[in-house]
This record gives sequence, structure tokens and C-alpha cells, in this order.
Amino acid sequence: MKVNEIVSLWAGKERRDLITIMLGQGLQAVTGLVAIRLLTSLLPPEEAGRYYILLSLSAFFALLLINPVGMYINRKTHEWHRSGTIQKNLHLFWLYLLGVALFAFFVLLLLKSTVGLGIDITWLWLLALVAGGLLFNTANVTVTTILNFLGNRIWFVIFTLLTLWVGLGLSFFFTSKINAQAEYWLAGVILAQFLIFFLSYRYLTTSLNRSRNEPRPGLPSIPKFSTMLPPLHFAWPLAIVAGLSWVQSQSYRFVLSHFGGLEALGLFAVGYGIAASITAVFESIFDQYYLPIFYKEVSTADLEGRKTSWNRFAAYLFPGALVMTAFIIACTPYLIKLLVAPQFHEAGRFILWGGLAELFCLLARGFSMMAHAEMKTTWLILPSITGAAVALGGVLALTQWDPQVGTGIALTIAGFAMLLYLGIRLHKEVAFSLPWRRIFISIALSAPLLVGLLIGINPLIGQPTYVQAIVVLVIAGSYLAAVQYLMATRWLNSVKIKQRG
Repeated sequence: MKVNEIVSLWAGKERRDLITIMLGQGLQAVTGLVAIRLLTSLLPPEEAGRYYILLSLSAFFALLLINPVGMYINRKTHEWHRSGTIQKNLHLFWLYLLGVALFAFFVLLLLKSTVGLGIDITWLWLLALVAGGLLFNTANVTVTTILNFLGNRIWFVIFTLLTLWVGLGLSFFFTSKINAQAEYWLAGVILAQFLIFFLSYRYLTTSLNRSRNEPRPGLPSIPKFSTMLPPLHFAWPLAIVAGLSWVQSQSYRFVLSHFGGLEALGLFAVGYGIAASITAVFESIFDQYYLPIFYKEVSTADLEGRKTSWNRFAAYLFPGALVMTAFIIACTPYLIKLLVAPQFHEAGRFILWGGLAELFCLLARGFSMMAHAEMKTTWLILPSITGAAVALGGVLALTQWDPQVGTGIALTIAGFAMLLYLGIRLHKEVAFSLPWRRIFISIALSAPLLVGLLIGINPLIGQPTYVQAIVVLVIAGSYLAAVQYLMATRWLNSVKIKQRG
């Protein structure tokens, strides 16, 4: 077979994978938007505030103790698959997860009986929602991510969608039939994660057992200390970074609820959360499609190869993120009309801050992948301290002026400060290249959204009807998807040429 035929076949597979991920994420996005609408229809603003407080409590332990180890698993998945040790390492990870879940429960129980948690909740709900959520959400995501990394895109999408759909159905049932409380909404989500985890894990282990590369593992044993040093060396800086990330992105909820009340928190978090949800869709498409390729490349590449791989990584991430943020800002009136109940329409004022803050955090995370590729995660600590300090200090200061708008401004400034510091810090270590030409092209491609909607259509329509909101979002969303796909496929072609040229 000729070289150009091989390239053509490979590029075809890459496009099929990209289309599979985009379709899956499109369905996930629709599910997420329906979930926001149902949550704001079934829960009052105060319960929405309690919901976001509960998410933050779980997120603290997830970011601090689980996320760094999860990143190490991502970095090592291909190596473990080649050596036939995925199941062995997963067994150890399940034991670690159980320990983290119980530790989190007892710590929160102690805080509940002393300083308080910011909300009233029983110990039984703490056990089910925090410990159960940490255990089953992490296990579910870990297994589906490994399936994706090993190239099983279709089953990855199927199990991810099943988790969301079953969770949404159970949450709707519990809150509409039993009690309209945040606890019952989260209970439906966690129960679905538990059920689908067992299905996906059975599929993964069956697939690995059929592979020559993955023999059946024995019972898990306590690893030697020497074997724990590499993951500890990789993970401890990430644990610090993750804890600081929680301060930057989650701690505002406790400050805002203290100064403004749970209702003010609920309104702000819903508006901010709409922007964060759309950003997460873009981030998931990118991660699910390219991170398996990126980690596979850097697992065997030298320094120059890792730098080249990150440059390609940035060549899609940065331009795509800018166009996505332009869509969020320009479509604010239509998003708020469709996605939330009338009692939450005031939350539209905060979508702007969510879009900007999440953009800066997303780009900073893109920079951080250079440190992951080099296994030098200590490079991330000082920039993370900057982001956390600016966020917490800014929120404490500006909530005295305006609890909600002040919070949005503080989070945006913090994201930009961390991004700037991180970019300068990493460039001193690795001379990477930013895709300036593609960035300027993406700004030009954002103009129809920003100029056409903000200056032309939005003032003309004013308060949109449901029909107007649907029409505008369909047109703007189609434009966004077309631009993202064209940028991605053009990038794929350039990647193939560079790899084989």
C-alpha cells in the first residue's frame, strides 16, 4: 500500500473518531441543557444554592485526592496496556477510592458538628452523596476514559450517555415524586453512576481478558513503597494544584452564600453554570478525542517530540475555545430563555462572567498539559497559588460591593492572572509555540456571532420568545459546529502532513 493511501485511511479513521465524539458530546450537551431546565423547574433558588454547595464539598476531595491520581492513570494507561497491568493497577485504585470516600465522609462529619458546612444536612445524606459520589462517579469516569484511551470510542460514548440519561430520569423521578430537594436530585445522579459503572467495568475487563496483552490479575496486594514513588512524585504537586483550583473555582460559593444568601448563590451559580456547562462540552470533545492521541505520543517521544505534540494540541484548543466563548456571550438571552425556569431568568446577568472566567481556566489547563507531558507537575504550583489568592481575595473584597457581580469580576480576573503567569512560567522551561495565526482567524470567525447578535439581532428582538430563542440558537449553534469542525479537520490534515512529511 502506498504512503498516501495509508495517510488517507488514517485520516479517515481520525475523522470517524472525531464525528463519533462530536455526536456523543452533542447528545451529552442536549442532556445537560435539559438537566438545567428540569433542575431550575423543580428546585427553588435556595435548593439550587444547596445543590451547588454539595457539589463543592465533593469537588474539594475529588480535586485534592482523586484528580491527581486520575491524571497519573491517564498518563500511564498506554504503558500499562502494553505491559498487561491495567486491571492490576485498577484494583489498587479501587481500594484507594474507598479510603478517600470514607476519609471525606468522616472529615465532613467532624466539620458538620463543629464549624458547620454552610447547609443543613443529615449524616446519612453526607455518606450517600459525598462518599458515594466520590466512589461511583470516579469509578465510572475512570473506566469509560480507559475505554476511550484504548480506542473504543463507540462504547465510551454509549456508557457516558447511559450514565447521563439514567441519572436524569432518576433525578426527575425522585425530586418530582418524593421531595424537591437537592439531596434527591443528586441521589438520582449517583445511583445511575453506580449502575452504569458495573456494566462498563464488566465490558472493560471482558475486553482485556480476551487480549493477549492483559492476563487475568490475581487478588490485589499491598504494593511496595518503591512502586508507589513514581505516582506520588507525579501526583503530590497536582494535589496542591487541585486544592488551589478548588479555592479558585469553588470557594466563592461559601463566601457568596454567607454574604448574599443561598438564593443569591443559586441565581449566580445557575448563570455561571450555563457558561461552564457549554465550556465543559467543548473541553470534553477535545479531551475525549485528542488526549488519547496526545498521551500516546508523549509516552514514547523525546523532548522535541513532546513539544511538537503540545504545539499541535494548542493549535486546536486555543482557537476553538475563543469561538466557543463568543457563542456563549452572544447567545446569552436565548440560552437563559430556553434553559432555565422563569424564576431563574435573572441569572442571565452572570453568563458573561462564567464565559470569560471559564475561558481563561480552560486555556490555563491547556498550558498545564506541557507540564504533564514533561512529568514536571511542580511547575504548576506557583501559578495556581496566584489564581487561588486572587480569586479568594477578590471575592472577599468585591462581595462587599456587590455579592454577585463582584464575585463574577473576581473570578474572571483570577483566571486571567493564572493564565498569564502559567504561560510565562512554562515558556521559560519549554520553548513552545502559540498558534497566533489560527488565533487571529478564530477571532475573525467569531465576528459574525459577536457583531451580528450583540449589535444587530439582540437589540432588535429584546426579550425573545421561545420560538425566536430556538431559531437563533439553531442557526448560531450550527455556525459554531461548522467552524469547529472545519478548524479540527483542517488541523488533522496538517497533523498528518507533519507526522509523515
